[in-house]
Amino acid sequence: MKNTTIALLSALCLLASCGQKTEQGAIPVFDVQAAIDNKKPFDLLDIANSLEFIPLQRGENNEYLVGNIRKIAESADKFYLSDGASNPIKVFSKEGVYLSSVGSIGRGANQMPFISDFTVDYRRDAIYAYTSSVGVIAYNTQGEIFAQNDSIKSSPILFNDGELVQFKEEAEREPKPESEKTLLEIFSPELKFKGSVKTLDKGATESLTLSTSGGTTTFFLPSGVLFGDGSSLFVKETLSDTVFSYQPSGVLTPAYRLDMGRYFIPAEAFGPAPEIVWNEDYHSIIELFPGQNYILIYLASYADGSRSSDYLILDKSAPADGFMATGRNHQSGLFLDGIKFKPMYVRDNRLVGFIESINIVDNAEQITDPDLKALAATLTENDNPVIVVMKLKK
Repeated sequence: MKNTTIALLSALCLLASCGQKTEQGAIPVFDVQAAIDNKKPFDLLDIANSLEFIPLQRGENNEYLVGNIRKIAESADKFYLSDGASNPIKVFSKEGVYLSSVGSIGRGANQMPFISDFTVDYRRDAIYAYTSSVGVIAYNTQGEIFAQNDSIKSSPILFNDGELVQFKEEAEREPKPESEKTLLEIFSPELKFKGSVKTLDKGATESLTLSTSGGTTTFFLPSGVLFGDGSSLFVKETLSDTVFSYQPSGVLTPAYRLDMGRYFIPAEAFGPAPEIVWNEDYHSIIELFPGQNYILIYLASYADGSRSSDYLILDKSAPADGFMATGRNHQSGLFLDGIKFKPMYVRDNRLVGFIESINIVDNAEQITDPDLKALAATLTENDNPVIVVMKLKK
């Protein structure tokens, strides 16, 4: 029992790069574990150079009402919103005026039962909607279908620099040797397959095989994170500390390392090996928001069977001084002038997200930003969410 547990700990430390607080080669290393342990009251006004508030039109009869926003994307002159449910993608102008809806919902030909993910070609206003049962359907700016590919069966998907990139979830990866498994698949704007990126020599492990007294058990990881900053695309797998920059040529280059410190392997992975016990204290990165000087991490933390979601703020100029952001009263989450803020993406050093109108109205008296205070006077609690475009400090 003792030797098995030590072997397990050693395997996990190798995967998580336990204890390394220095630079790995030429890439910076951020001490995520230290940030998790360092809670600090924080407001996004501290890292904002400028703010733009964009109320979304709801219509006289609430015909443009937006529900629970799950994703926002943009083109040069439009915002695209999805609630991740059985509704089309809503399209608004950059001033918040409702323009149209894209995507037919249903179970017929050229329809989707729901839209679980989507991405946008910034330059052409092309929209790529995804759900696992249908694959990807591509729409032009008029909402007309111009391409479809039902072989794309996992997400996330992102469009960047003339390519649609798909992250292959473990369940969708073909049963091949580790070095031959596909990490990313790349498609043209017309959804023609262009190539793939393998996991070989990428430092990204998507499965973990452990030898226990009950035999050999392989634990397959769910997925990773695919994200961009407007000019570059990045990928991170679940058990890899390293974040890689994806180049259109299909090459992954190490960009920086997030020293997570520890991971969790669930008990069901061990089968008939009840003597192996691992404490239920681990962290999983859900999303990353890379600015020019700051990296925001959306993190799921599990302890004692519970789950909490937290945001970490990492300063690129001080990799060891990150912290877990809290509100003025130590509430969990990100706040903008005391109002709870939900980030969606970073593009060109602009953090884009939204705040709920009801939260603005309910907290109007404590608002200090003059533009937000003026906006609060015009809103009701039944209005659509307000998109916030925040230019980050450099």
